[in-house]
Amino acid sequence: MYKLIYSKKVIIITAAVVLFIFSQWLAVKLVYNHKINGAPAKFLASLYNLKAGVIEEEEDNVYVYLKDFFENYEFANRLLTAQAATNEQFANLQQDKNEISELVWSKLLKQAWLKKVAIANDIAIKEEDVNYYMEAMGGQEKVAEAIKSQGISMEEYRYFLIEPDLLEALVYNYFLANFEDERGVSKIQEAYMFLESESGANWEEVVTKYGEDEILSGSTFWLSEEELVDVYEPIKEVGEDGFSKIVQVPGGYIIWHVNSIVEEDDKKMWEMSGIFVYAQGIDDFFDTYLNSVEVTRKY
Repeated sequence: MYKLIYSKKVIIITAAVVLFIFSQWLAVKLVYNHKINGAPAKFLASLYNLKAGVIEEEEDNVYVYLKDFFENYEFANRLLTAQAATNEQFANLQQDKNEISELVWSKLLKQAWLKKVAIANDIAIKEEDVNYYMEAMGGQEKVAEAIKSQGISMEEYRYFLIEPDLLEALVYNYFLANFEDERGVSKIQEAYMFLESESGANWEEVVTKYGEDEILSGSTFWLSEEELVDVYEPIKEVGEDGFSKIVQVPGGYIIWHVNSIVEEDDKKMWEMSGIFVYAQGIDDFFDTYLNSVEVTRKY
């Protein structure tokens, strides 16, 4: 009799477990089929660590998580809804849920790659980076006032907008600083080698052959000694009709040329021009990465 009761209990428990597993499997399936949405879908995505997609590499996989997708979609939808009240362009976009979904997917796919690069190379967002970003936007108080009407908090603004922008900028700077941009680096180095071999005598010829910014190459500007800082600092080491070492600047590389130096009232002024070569953009690096992997979208 005891064995019979025990056997029935085992059967009931087993059936309950099987039913629970089946119900959860079905719930997950309904999430992926867009039949369960909102808070329940977000809960299941978080509970089971569901994936919105996967980047398959040779040695490892990089995942885009469904929880992140839901959070970013919800944020984007709220932001567009608020902006739609004053701008018809956003109103049209806000009505197209598929377009919002595509924008969120593209953002998270890129973020997954950026985070992988950042982790591999010890790249991290510092508080001073956030503060600099805020100051460039007019200060935290001004930013807080601007986003208040859009129904988002400062914490959300930082998490969904500021930090992704900063991470992208930091990774991009890393690529340029470490000469990952083969095309741009090769071209500016070739220009520099040509100038060195000719002692800079054929500056105009090198400008014509290698320069990619006609405005910079075709015009001159003046700088005082106080202005020779940051990207202009290497000019201090250059004499008249000389050229600087290669300087990395936002968006590319440049070789400065000192056309002339004049001195008036004990103050020096440098007449400048330059050879500018564009660097690859961050999207170019990302496209190269995507061409080397297999991407599967699951949601």
